[in-house]
Amino acid sequence: MLRPTVIRNYLSILESMGYSQQQVLQGTGIDARRLYEDDYLVESSGCQKTICNIIQLTGNPGIGLEIGGKTELLSFGITAYALTTCRFLWETSYVWRQYSEPLLGMMSRIEVGEDKIGNMTLTISDPSYASPIFVFCVEEFFAMICKLGRDMTGARHKFINVELPYPRPKYGGRYETLFACHMKFCARHARLTIDKRWVGLQLVAPEDSPE
Repeated sequence: MLRPTVIRNYLSILESMGYSQQQVLQGTGIDARRLYEDDYLVESSGCQKTICNIIQLTGNPGIGLEIGGKTELLSFGITAYALTTCRFLWETSYVWRQYSEPLLGMMSRIEVGEDKIGNMTLTISDPSYASPIFVFCVEEFFAMICKLGRDMTGARHKFINVELPYPRPKYGGRYETLFACHMKFCARHARLTIDKRWVGLQLVAPEDSPE
């Protein structure tokens, strides 16, 4: 059972694109009227069906990139507060690892590590559900790191490498444009390697963040 935080975010973004709550939640078993109740939880199968609906409604197999790029920090509620108490960007990765599943309801599990020279690695564990959902989750999270990292530091992201365990999609050019680093498809992991200099930046106050 998962918190419906990301479901609320999906509904907000999809509504701005012209889709109703009923369309996005069709067949999920999720009660939109209860999404803001503190004790309301949703089944993981409902989250998966929501993602399938989003992909089908938009006809955009790369919609995870767009949703991740539109996500605002404040949409994460109490987790957003935990993130803003961090002093440096690297500290936020441990908040994500601890709270992304229980408090946000994100479908992906995140492992934090380092490469041989101290760059940060974020690896998404391979779930057991269908590939399009996994691709969506990877795209959403990696694009979110771009967006929120820039918002929180005031500096453009500096990625070293993006590894993806699936073939290059037809819209693969969007990956190169967004991540601006070396891309490796059909890799062993879904892994993002981030320049240690970027994750070492101190976070800026919200009022100092770039528009």
